[in-house]
Amino acid sequence: MEPWRMWIETEPVEEAEWDRLIEDLLDALSRERRIYGVVGWGTAGPVLGSIFDVEARTVRKALGIGLDAFERALRTIDVEDLPIRRVEIAPESFQDDELLGAVDGARLLGVSRQRFYQLQDKPGFPQPAAELARGALWRRADIEAFAASRSRRVAG
Repeated sequence: MEPWRMWIETEPVEEAEWDRLIEDLLDALSRERRIYGVVGWGTAGPVLGSIFDVEARTVRKALGIGLDAFERALRTIDVEDLPIRRVEIAPESFQDDELLGAVDGARLLGVSRQRFYQLQDKPGFPQPAAELARGALWRRADIEAFAASRSRRVAG
């Protein structure tokens, strides 16, 4: 199995609905079992999109897994008739320096997304590795180190 990074983006949606739809889409994608590292990113215009990783033996299988997951997520948020306008896939992954959005960071820590945002004010919480239009991204290793430091304090 090889890691593949995918970028998928739809046609524009109504701007007034974009905030709600992108949050719902990212939540739906984060529940998909065959993809991981789901993040949103800033693009020109109010489009729905995400970057995520899949594992597959070939690019064709990876593309199928990613498109199926993305289309299921669109159906989950009731916009299945929205055309996909851009798909990119690359045989690379940032696993050594994997970036996580708030949803995946919260899942890694075992807290809600709201609690994850509250934890950002705590001493020792890692600084974001990147700031995008849709939010910050953190390195997985930094979030894991934060979790380990908190569990040591609780245990000690």
